[in-house]
Amino acid sequence: MFSLAIGVIPLLIGLVWFGTLVISVLGLILGLALSVFCFATLGIMFASFPTENPGDIMMLLNFVRLPLIFISGLYIPIESLPEWGRAVAAFSPLTYANDLVRYALEGTTSYGPTVDSIVLLFFTAVFLFVGMRLDKKFRK
Repeated sequence: MFSLAIGVIPLLIGLVWFGTLVISVLGLILGLALSVFCFATLGIMFASFPTENPGDIMMLLNFVRLPLIFISGLYIPIESLPEWGRAVAAFSPLTYANDLVRYALEGTTSYGPTVDSIVLLFFTAVFLFVGMRLDKKFRK
């Protein structure tokens, strides 16, 4: 819920201050909800590692999250990336979250809202499964 609230703040600023139009309300709600769940399960997966210092996990998580920002089409559209860049971007859940929100706001998409949603659900399931397995492994 915290991530959703943080994500809605810039959205509201864009809608109110800059007059951004929402083309697909369902796509926007789906994009926000699926991305929040996906990245929450990513956090759960990393939180499954035992440590005395939570900062260790935050550092590891940032080591993963920050590169995702640069390969996901947030700064450079997927269509403008070279072939190898598109291949790498396909392994980032943020790519599909960004594509789904871009569809909701601009009406353009690289993969389609259905593919974006399915892939985000897949990443969510994988992160949750791996997190559960790690928790089970380290609790023994």
